Amino acid sequence: MDPRRIFGQIFSTEVTIAAVVFVLVCGVIVLALVVSHRRQRRGAEPSQREERTALELAYAVGVAAVAGFVVYLSFHATSQEQAGAEPAATTVRITAFQWCWRFSYPGSQHSVTGTCRPGDLPTMVVPVGRPVTIELTSTDVIHSWWVPSLRYKLDAFPDHTNTVTFTVDRAGRWIGRCAEFCGHGHTQMDFYLQAVPAQQYEHWLSGAAV
Repeated sequence: MDPRRIFGQIFSTEVTIAAVVFVLVCGVIVLALVVSHRRQRRGAEPSQREERTALELAYAVGVAAVAGFVVYLSFHATSQEQAGAEPAATTVRITAFQWCWRFSYPGSQHSVTGTCRPGDLPTMVVPVGRPVTIELTSTDVIHSWWVPSLRYKLDAFPDHTNTVTFTVDRAGRWIGRCAEFCGHGHTQMDFYLQAVPAQQYEHWLSGAAV
């Protein structure tokens, strides 16, 4: 499961639907103007019909079908995104709190936290090319773990754990932020996501520097 791929598919589908609807609406408007202009040139009187039941029903069915498809697409994507951890996935437990983050690695003694003040941002380290499952919770209010450049985002709730599995396909270091307003320290609640080669990740877990 790749959240970026799921997001990309949903975005492309919804943009396509929006474009088709836009073209149809513009086409109907143009057609109505042309028909009206021709009737005026012929001197015909405007239609006195108050209702066009068949046309209105067709319009209502079309709108309901599009809305139903979008709702189905959203629920289907959510079920994919919330799928359980893959057996070989690396697990990182993330705890959000006012106003910073704690990253813990089950099976090791490694834990990373910080104050999220300038110069003290915590870094979440993950291996390149391996599935990573994050288990996210909050100790106080609602937060949101967000890595804008990689399109990863997951909300953190008190007394609840959300999970998502993703794979970072290249080494790098990206800024992460809290995407949910959580108090006066919200704007400083940043962190880093750093992806390193698998061997380097194992050395880091054992206590070596990244």
